[in-house]
Amino acid sequence: MNGTILLTGGTRGLGYATLEALLRADPSRHVILPARNLTAARAVTARLTAKYESKVSGSTNLHLVECDLGDLASIRKAAAEIGELLDQPGIPPLQVLAANAGVQRWREYATTADGFEVTFGTNLLGHYLLVRLLTERMSRPGRIVLVSSSTHWGDFRHTWGMVAAPRWDAAEALARPAESARVASRAAATSAYSTSKLALIYLTHELARRLPEGVDVYSYNPGLIPGTGLAREAPGITMFLSRTVFQSVRLLPGAVGARTSGAELAETLTGPPPAPTGAYLDRSHPIDSSPESYDPDRERQLWLDSAHLVEIEP
Repeated sequence: MNGTILLTGGTRGLGYATLEALLRADPSRHVILPARNLTAARAVTARLTAKYESKVSGSTNLHLVECDLGDLASIRKAAAEIGELLDQPGIPPLQVLAANAGVQRWREYATTADGFEVTFGTNLLGHYLLVRLLTERMSRPGRIVLVSSSTHWGDFRHTWGMVAAPRWDAAEALARPAESARVASRAAATSAYSTSKLALIYLTHELARRLPEGVDVYSYNPGLIPGTGLAREAPGITMFLSRTVFQSVRLLPGAVGARTSGAELAETLTGPPPAPTGAYLDRSHPIDSSPESYDPDRERQLWLDSAHLVEIEP
């Protein structure tokens, strides 16, 4: 995979570790980085450029595009800018799309710019629209990787009691919960997160049926990565625990450092096909996801409902 890579969430946490691994392997690689905060993103890319500047071009080929995955208008504007960028001479065709960005609320109910519950609206609907708008720009062979999570299992073995189990419902209800369902609790907030990750596996299966031949899609579990930026919007005590006490989580089965996980995800994006299209990858290895994550009826309905919610033809 030598074409252009698009990586959401590439300036912090797992995304940053993945971006750095890509540059270590090939400093001349073209990477498009949609970012909500361009000022912060420019600081990140400047640091990486100084560290990994290409001996061929004299700099890295990192392309920033302003994009808020919680704002449909911003996504459409970004997709148009990405299309213009890809039309420029010297920019390789888009070959890999990695949907890594994710948000998790911790207690209070919050919405996106379009009024969707922020976790489902960003993690699922934002990436759904971005993928739909850019699929036609992808070269063959092409690869889409949707970063999911083992939390979609919903059991203690996979969550260690830190994230509540997913609670599936129609996409409209997940995107716009009834007033009575807008509970301000940690359980409701973390369940919204695991539900969005289950939805990404459903989306992977449906994409595998609908994508043109030559474009593969995978859902990807990076493992439990303590200390990354996912808890950045958590209450102060949770952030403190994430940076201190929760570091002991590294000793638990399935825990992995960000550098290791980033290298594994980078290899998944650029290496040989890891599995048949539609597979669930546990880090670099294809395995079965949870029994609940295989449901063609839910998958098809999620596709249709998502298209309706983001106002695009199904």
